[in-house]
Amino acid sequence: MQNNFKWDSSQFFRDLTASNRLAADKGFTFARVSGLEGFQDALQSVNSRKPIVAVSDSSSGVIYTDNSPHTERVELIFIGVPYRIDDMKAREAAMNTVRELFRQFCTRIMLERVRLEQHSIYIDDRIPLTEIDRYTFSGMACAYFNLRVTTYTNLVYNPDEWQAPNN
Repeated sequence: MQNNFKWDSSQFFRDLTASNRLAADKGFTFARVSGLEGFQDALQSVNSRKPIVAVSDSSSGVIYTDNSPHTERVELIFIGVPYRIDDMKAREAAMNTVRELFRQFCTRIMLERVRLEQHSIYIDDRIPLTEIDRYTFSGMACAYFNLRVTTYTNLVYNPDEWQAPNN
Protein backbone atom coordinates (compact mmCIF):
# COMPACT_ATOMS: atom_id res chain seq x y z
CA MET A 1 0.00 0.00 0.00
CA GLN A 2 1.76 3.14 -1.22
CA ASN A 3 0.03 6.46 -0.67
CA ASN A 4 1.39 9.36 -2.71
CA PHE A 5 -1.28 11.83 -1.62
CA LYS A 6 0.19 14.61 0.54
CA TRP A 7 -1.76 17.02 2.73
CA ASP A 8 -0.47 20.60 2.89
CA SER A 9 -1.57 22.00 6.26
CA SER A 10 -0.14 25.44 5.46
CA GLN A 11 -2.24 25.76 2.32
CA PHE A 12 -5.29 24.39 4.13
CA PHE A 13 -5.07 27.07 6.86
CA ARG A 14 -4.16 29.79 4.35
CA ASP A 15 -7.39 28.95 2.49
CA LEU A 16 -9.39 28.82 5.74
CA THR A 17 -8.09 32.21 6.80
CA ALA A 18 -8.93 33.70 3.38
CA SER A 19 -12.44 32.22 3.22
CA ASN A 20 -13.61 32.63 6.83
CA ARG A 21 -15.97 35.58 7.40
CA LEU A 22 -14.79 36.27 10.96
CA ALA A 23 -11.15 36.27 9.81
CA ALA A 24 -12.03 38.63 6.94
CA ASP A 25 -14.06 40.96 9.16
CA LYS A 26 -11.22 41.19 11.71
CA GLY A 27 -8.52 41.59 9.04
CA PHE A 28 -6.54 38.42 9.78
CA THR A 29 -3.36 37.78 7.81
CA PHE A 30 -1.72 34.41 7.23
CA ALA A 31 1.92 33.51 7.77
CA ARG A 32 4.19 30.48 7.72
CA VAL A 33 6.54 30.46 10.68
CA SER A 34 9.13 28.18 12.26
CA GLY A 35 7.83 27.30 15.72
CA LEU A 36 7.11 29.67 18.59
CA GLU A 37 10.13 31.86 17.84
CA GLY A 38 8.98 32.33 14.26
CA PHE A 39 5.51 33.24 15.50
CA GLN A 40 7.05 35.82 17.82
CA ASP A 41 9.04 37.25 14.89
CA ALA A 42 5.84 37.46 12.81
CA LEU A 43 4.10 39.35 15.62
CA GLN A 44 6.95 41.85 15.76
CA SER A 45 6.90 42.47 12.01
CA VAL A 46 5.44 45.52 10.30
CA ASN A 47 1.93 43.99 10.47
CA SER A 48 2.17 43.20 14.18
CA ARG A 49 -1.00 45.13 14.94
CA LYS A 50 -3.05 42.87 12.68
CA PRO A 51 -4.68 39.60 13.73
CA ILE A 52 -2.75 36.62 12.45
CA VAL A 53 -3.08 32.90 11.75
CA ALA A 54 0.29 31.19 11.44
CA VAL A 55 1.28 27.62 10.66
CA SER A 56 4.65 26.30 11.71
CA ASP A 57 6.68 24.79 8.88
CA SER A 58 8.31 22.39 11.33
CA SER A 59 6.45 19.68 13.18
CA SER A 60 7.22 16.93 15.61
CA GLY A 61 6.54 13.34 14.72
CA VAL A 62 7.11 9.67 15.31
CA ILE A 63 7.18 6.52 13.17
CA TYR A 64 5.40 3.46 14.55
CA THR A 65 6.99 0.18 13.45
CA ASP A 66 4.24 -2.17 14.58
CA ASN A 67 2.05 -4.37 12.33
CA SER A 68 0.55 -1.28 10.76
CA PRO A 69 3.51 1.07 10.24
CA HIS A 70 2.53 4.70 10.19
CA THR A 71 3.91 8.16 10.76
CA GLU A 72 2.29 10.60 13.13
CA ARG A 73 3.04 14.32 12.72
CA VAL A 74 1.87 17.10 14.98
CA GLU A 75 1.09 20.30 13.09
CA LEU A 76 1.22 23.56 15.09
CA ILE A 77 -1.15 26.44 14.31
CA PHE A 78 -1.09 29.84 16.05
CA ILE A 79 -3.81 32.50 16.29
CA GLY A 80 -3.10 36.02 17.56
CA VAL A 81 -5.33 39.08 17.99
CA PRO A 82 -3.99 42.48 19.11
CA TYR A 83 -5.53 44.53 21.90
CA ARG A 84 -4.64 47.69 23.83
CA ILE A 85 -2.19 46.47 26.45
CA ASP A 86 -3.74 48.39 29.36
CA ASP A 87 -7.32 47.29 28.60
CA MET A 88 -8.25 43.90 30.06
CA LYS A 89 -11.76 44.05 28.59
CA ALA A 90 -10.18 44.46 25.15
CA ARG A 91 -7.91 41.50 25.92
CA GLU A 92 -10.90 39.34 26.83
CA ALA A 93 -12.68 40.38 23.62
CA ALA A 94 -9.54 39.54 21.61
CA MET A 95 -9.24 36.16 23.38
CA ASN A 96 -12.89 35.45 22.59
CA THR A 97 -12.14 36.14 18.92
CA VAL A 98 -9.25 33.65 19.10
CA ARG A 99 -11.53 31.04 20.68
CA GLU A 100 -14.32 31.61 18.17
CA LEU A 101 -12.01 31.42 15.16
CA PHE A 102 -10.58 28.17 16.56
CA ARG A 103 -14.14 26.79 16.92
CA GLN A 104 -14.99 27.78 13.36
CA PHE A 105 -11.76 26.25 12.05
CA CYS A 106 -12.67 23.01 13.82
CA THR A 107 -15.95 22.84 11.87
CA ARG A 108 -13.93 22.81 8.62
CA ILE A 109 -11.31 20.44 10.05
CA MET A 110 -14.12 17.94 10.67
CA LEU A 111 -15.08 18.10 6.99
CA GLU A 112 -11.43 17.84 5.93
CA ARG A 113 -11.05 14.70 8.06
CA VAL A 114 -13.65 12.92 5.97
CA ARG A 115 -11.89 13.90 2.72
CA LEU A 116 -8.44 12.92 4.01
CA GLU A 117 -9.58 9.53 5.29
CA GLN A 118 -10.30 8.61 1.66
CA HIS A 119 -6.51 8.89 1.18
CA SER A 120 -5.61 7.00 4.40
CA ILE A 121 -4.67 10.21 6.20
CA TYR A 122 -6.20 10.61 9.64
CA ILE A 123 -6.60 13.70 11.81
CA ASP A 124 -6.96 12.94 15.51
CA ASP A 125 -10.41 13.78 16.86
CA ARG A 126 -8.85 15.57 19.85
CA ILE A 127 -7.63 19.09 18.99
CA PRO A 128 -6.24 20.80 22.09
CA LEU A 129 -6.18 24.62 22.24
CA THR A 130 -3.55 26.21 24.49
CA GLU A 131 -3.97 29.87 25.39
CA ILE A 132 -0.70 31.76 25.77
CA ASP A 133 -0.21 33.80 28.93
CA ARG A 134 -0.97 37.50 28.51
CA TYR A 135 2.57 38.44 29.53
CA THR A 136 4.25 36.35 26.83
CA PHE A 137 3.24 38.58 23.92
CA SER A 138 2.35 42.05 25.22
CA GLY A 139 -0.72 43.40 23.50
CA MET A 140 -1.60 40.16 21.70
CA ALA A 141 -4.17 37.58 22.76
CA CYS A 142 -2.63 34.36 21.47
CA ALA A 143 -3.29 30.65 21.44
CA TYR A 144 -2.08 27.66 19.51
CA PHE A 145 -3.50 24.29 18.67
CA ASN A 146 -2.07 21.01 17.49
CA LEU A 147 -3.35 18.73 14.77
CA ARG A 148 -2.12 15.16 15.03
CA VAL A 149 -2.01 13.75 11.48
CA THR A 150 -1.37 10.05 10.86
CA THR A 151 -0.37 8.50 7.53
CA TYR A 152 0.64 5.05 6.35
CA THR A 153 4.41 4.54 6.14
CA ASN A 154 6.01 1.94 3.90
CA LEU A 155 8.69 0.24 6.02
CA VAL A 156 9.36 -2.68 3.69
CA TYR A 157 13.12 -3.14 3.40
CA ASN A 158 14.37 -2.31 -0.10
CA PRO A 159 17.99 -3.40 -0.78
CA ASP A 160 18.19 -0.91 -3.66
CA GLU A 161 18.18 1.89 -1.09
CA TRP A 162 21.46 0.66 0.47
CA GLN A 163 25.06 0.46 -0.61
CA ALA A 164 27.05 -2.73 -0.07
CA PRO A 165 29.16 -2.50 3.10
CA ASN A 166 32.88 -1.82 2.64
CA ASN A 167 34.82 -4.84 3.94
